[in-house]
Amino acid sequence: HRQDYRPPAYWIRAVELTLDLDPVKTIVTSRMRIERNAATPASEPLQLHGEAITVLRVMANGNSVSFREEGGMLIVDELPQDQAGFTLEIRNACAPIKNTEL
Repeated sequence: HRQDYRPPAYWIRAVELTLDLDPVKTIVTSRMRIERNAATPASEPLQLHGEAITVLRVMANGNSVSFREEGGMLIVDELPQDQAGFTLEIRNACAPIKNTEL
């Protein structure tokens, strides 16, 4: 419902994907330019949806950051506080041959 709308905590300004395709194990590296919404408290974690993937690495501005996975969400708690934003790189693996959704 419209009254439930809330602006996102983070704005994803650009996305670059690199794929190493293999039907059994595809490696996906995403590089995103992200800015925190000015109305969002600095303590608010970044939450991204993901299904049927194995997260291998998460980096912010080239430095490894800790992350956790909960209920189909990738959650990153400690991110750079730079108002100009940061670059988030996520490397994950998936198995396209096991995808029977389509």
